[in-house]
Amino acid sequence: MAECGITLHLMHGSGTPEATVKMLDAAEQCGIRVLVNDHRVWSDPEGLAASFSNHKALYGYHITDEPTAADFPKLAKAMAGIRKADPNHPAYINLFPSFARGLGTKTYDEYVRRFVKEVQPPFLSYDQYPIVAKGKEGRESPSLRPFFYDNIEQCRRIAQENNLDLWAFCLTTPHYWPAKGTGYPPPTEGHLRLQIYTDLAYGARAVQYFTYWTPGKGAEAGIVYYDGPIDADGKRTKTFDLLKPINAEIKKLAPLLLSLRVTAVAHADPLPQGTKGLSAEIPLTAIKGDCCVSLATRKGERYLWVVSRSFDREQNVTLTLGNGIERLEEVDRGNGETLKLTPTEATRDIVVPLAPGDGRLFRIIGR
Repeated sequence: MAECGITLHLMHGSGTPEATVKMLDAAEQCGIRVLVNDHRVWSDPEGLAASFSNHKALYGYHITDEPTAADFPKLAKAMAGIRKADPNHPAYINLFPSFARGLGTKTYDEYVRRFVKEVQPPFLSYDQYPIVAKGKEGRESPSLRPFFYDNIEQCRRIAQENNLDLWAFCLTTPHYWPAKGTGYPPPTEGHLRLQIYTDLAYGARAVQYFTYWTPGKGAEAGIVYYDGPIDADGKRTKTFDLLKPINAEIKKLAPLLLSLRVTAVAHADPLPQGTKGLSAEIPLTAIKGDCCVSLATRKGERYLWVVSRSFDREQNVTLTLGNGIERLEEVDRGNGETLKLTPTEATRDIVVPLAPGDGRLFRIIGR
């Protein structure tokens, strides 16, 4: 797990306290931290904190995944109990994606806002797996869900309004529903890059992977999982090899990313559902290409993300820089490529090459 570049383990299943301590000990040796899962989160937060709060590998406490609005009162109680028992380690709850049914609210926006108000989480986490496919094993004609960007737009907006960090997801384990003839295809490098770099361009502070270890047969009725980074027999797969270098890029960028605040996001035409075009805040006058851009700032510095919306096609994106921008200098992510782009005097255009799904981060030089 550490070799793949993963730094945080989300524990599923509640073991004995003794077994959890052994897992924490092993994680510490590998430089990994853990969100522990323990049933005492509901009934004995003080005892839970006493068991683990002093362990160096503890990141926090896993409460639940994908609750409905009917669950919010008991989640608020659990969250408050953990916060009081151990104010130094956060409690984790992850929300449904926007297409889910049975949320217990009229809209997804209401679902997320009520969760934030009633449960008072330390950050906002949600999942959305945007690349879907048809066919018997969910491999045919992969496509991007039309509401993918709308979902992250909503969650980013609500997180910012409430001064919360955003946590998002990337699907690493393909799976399908044999009875439905639909599923999530095996991830390509482009699939992974599009999800990860879109999350980062929208300001996500954590990118989570579903899953690292492939669930075994019968893990969920009617679903077949296969070829996650580690398969059900404990062997590395092609997905591991695809994910490892991308995680190395993120690690290289991480110190800068954690100091940046994304202040605006814009998309090129045609605008995906729920998105907006350029605003005055972003120092561009035009975008040509299948991409999105975002502006991030820190201590007087400005940075520009450029991220592909195509997971299977290389492209050259043309950006027209506003007056006063001298050039864009790419931030080194350790992959041997760093561009310095100066616009032509006549058109103010620059061209950004993008591999499938890829994102590139530039420092803006000039006013």
